[in-house]
Order: sequence, then structure tokens, then C-alpha cells
Amino acid sequence: MKDIKNIKRSLVYNIIIFILVLIAAIMMYSKIQFHDTGRGNPLDESGFSIFKFFTVDSNILVAITGLLLSIYECKKIKNKETVIPNWVYALKYMGTCSVALTFIITLIWLSPSLGKNFYLLYLNSNFMFHLVVPILAFISYTKYEKNDLGIKSTFLCFIPLFLYSIYYISNLIVHFENNTVSAKYDIYGFAKNGKESILTVFIVISIITYIGSYIIYRFNKRKNA
Repeated sequence: MKDIKNIKRSLVYNIIIFILVLIAAIMMYSKIQFHDTGRGNPLDESGFSIFKFFTVDSNILVAITGLLLSIYECKKIKNKETVIPNWVYALKYMGTCSVALTFIITLIWLSPSLGKNFYLLYLNSNFMFHLVVPILAFISYTKYEKNDLGIKSTFLCFIPLFLYSIYYISNLIVHFENNTVSAKYDIYGFAKNGKESILTVFIVISIITYIGSYIIYRFNKRKNA
């Protein structure tokens, strides 16, 4: 009975996450803003350009994987004998780790870089992308989504990161001039100290990604023991 209650709660969270991401993506794509951020926010984009952000991509990933999980959860609620495959939980876990990385990088890297204007990163669609969705995804996965994933699953967190890094780093290298690159291409400011800093930043982010992944894994196992 407890498992079914948790599945129902997870279902609600996943549907909410999907709706919020859909709304936020439409807002950003159409440049719908409730608050004028003015200048200084490096994450103001519209149209198909929004997909160049890991923020957007990671939120879409957790929304889609959550929606997929919710389909299986509906089947489980209707028929208790239904088994939700571990690969579905693995995808949701990967999405959760991705938005967790977005949350952490925004908090410890992007926010300090804007100084007193840090709040710009939490306005309009980014309020959901950078704050609400990562928190909801963390709660739903760690508290309600019991699964049999092993410790090796923690390495799944690197898949979205590596795929995005291929795009981001190659784009930087192509547009470097005199060991500098425009903020138009270095949207996160990872190469502001030159090409030499790219590898260092990548290693640091990879470490942060795995630590976050491990913490999420352990929270899930503790809550669902």
C-alpha cells in the first residue's frame, strides 16, 4: 500500500514538472516575461536559441523522462502487478542529476558572477528552470521513486554532461581569437581565462556532477529502504 501511495505522489510531481517545463519553455521561446530583466543577464534568449543552454536541455530531459515514468506509474496504479522497468527509473535519475547540476552551477558559479544582479537568474522562465523544477525533481526521485538501481548508475550523470560538453567546447574552440572568445559563444563564462581554463573547468564540473549524482542516489536509497 505504501508503494502505491508513493507512486501516486511521484505521478503528481512528474506531471507538475512536465507542465512547468512546458510553460517555461514556451515563455522563453516566445520571450514572455513578467519582469523585465534589462541588460546583464547572459541567459536571455528566445526562439530556437534557447536550446543552446544546458539549463533548458536538462529541464526538458527531466520533463520527458518524468512523463515516461508517469505513464508506467499510471499502469502500476491500475494494475499492481505491473513492473516499472529499471531503465525508466534510470532515465528519470539521469534527468534529475542534470537539473541538479543546473541548480548547483547557477547557485555557485553564475549567481556570484552577476553580483547584486544574481536575482536575474531566477526571474521569468528561469525561476522554474533554475529553482522550482530542480527541487521538485529531487524530491520526487529521492523520496517517492523506489527502484533497484545499483551504485554503477551514478555514472549515468555523465551522459548529458559529456554530450553537451562536446557541443559547448567545440563551439568555443572554433570561435577563439587571440585566446579569447565572445560571451555570445561562452555563455557560461567557462573560458574567460583562455583556452587553458576549459579543461580545468570541465574537470571541476565533472567532479561536482558526480558528487551531486552520488548524493541523489544515496538519498533515494535511504528514503526507500
